[in-house]
Amino acid sequence: MPYSAEKKFITSIRWNLLEGITQNVLLFGHHLMLFNVVSRTLFGQAGTAIATTYLLAHVASAGFYATIGSSFRSWRYCQHTFLVYIVPHIIGTACVGFLLTGVVLAITWVPVGNVSYLILSGLVISEAVRETLKATAQTIFANKAHTTINTLAIAAYCTIVWSYYYIGNSNLNLHALLLPLLGTSVVANVALLYTIAHWFGKTTDQENDTTHLQHKVLLKNRLHGAVYTLSSLPFNGNFLIPALAFRSGFADVASLKLANDATHYIGNLMRKALYTASHSFFAHTLTANGVIPQHSWRYAHATLHCMLAWYIPLGITAGCIATLMASANLLALLAFGLLKLGDCAIAPNETRCFVESKPHFLTALGVVGCLVIATLFTLPSLLPGLILCVIATIRIALLCVFWSRMA
Repeated sequence: MPYSAEKKFITSIRWNLLEGITQNVLLFGHHLMLFNVVSRTLFGQAGTAIATTYLLAHVASAGFYATIGSSFRSWRYCQHTFLVYIVPHIIGTACVGFLLTGVVLAITWVPVGNVSYLILSGLVISEAVRETLKATAQTIFANKAHTTINTLAIAAYCTIVWSYYYIGNSNLNLHALLLPLLGTSVVANVALLYTIAHWFGKTTDQENDTTHLQHKVLLKNRLHGAVYTLSSLPFNGNFLIPALAFRSGFADVASLKLANDATHYIGNLMRKALYTASHSFFAHTLTANGVIPQHSWRYAHATLHCMLAWYIPLGITAGCIATLMASANLLALLAFGLLKLGDCAIAPNETRCFVESKPHFLTALGVVGCLVIATLFTLPSLLPGLILCVIATIRIALLCVFWSRMA
């Protein structure tokens, strides 16, 4: 394996960590200021709308990571092959995002002609397409440009909102909070497209690759990736908190929400950095017969162990602070910590399955876990904290089965 692949792998992790830290700081400061100047109703509406937008975009683009790495050898040196590959994904993702927005807003009784409908539809479509472009940029190791574009987009969004508030001397409303987000998202998409085109301009003349895409295989892999992505949502704290609130009431989940927040930023930061980097690393080192070399696999695992050495003490520290300062639920804290730890530890295994076009067993485990969790929520006698512990135990057990199979 060339040294450049190892170096790019470590560099991509560093850029992903920098992106995650910078964006978390910017968004936390923005939300803290916003909380103090707008009504609680508007803050809740904006927060719900934005969270729903990103959730729908994530669902619309689900499964794309299952194909982008495995097909990398086919399109990396051929613009025509890349266009034939990427255009259907972008169009399909945009259409699914538009349909999902219509369904959700119809359920919430928002009129189709409403301005909010148009803004949210455009935002979901733009962010769904952006997920596809971000995955492509990450795969070609354009992490520096990716981090710069996304960070500047968030900074620009915050600047526009607060300039409107202070210079315009106007009260913020839902449209004033969502329109700048749509504008910066579209500009970020254009910048990502330019980044990908610029990369092609430097690489396509180096080699004439005549490999053809196997669209049926790619479609099958994306379907498996989408099923696994959706079946993994019940293990996510941002899904579990609303589900438990619907089951037990908002008062009973307040301490659970705090426990989730204590581990959320650290866990998601570590997983995001390693997941995308290892996916790109495996795509670049994949052999002609579609197998990841053992030395690449060992190097990714060694990097994982180094990152976990930082994650565990940071997670314990955050949990202790949350417990001492605000009485976070200890059972929930342990459960969320284990869920985040499992998500980080499984990242290289997930990407290996996707890049090698072998996501079938991973999909089966996700479906089994989703069915077990659905059964748990039908039991009325279990406390929320206990449900979370059972879910975390199930998740770790499924991951152990997966690890043993991958060994």
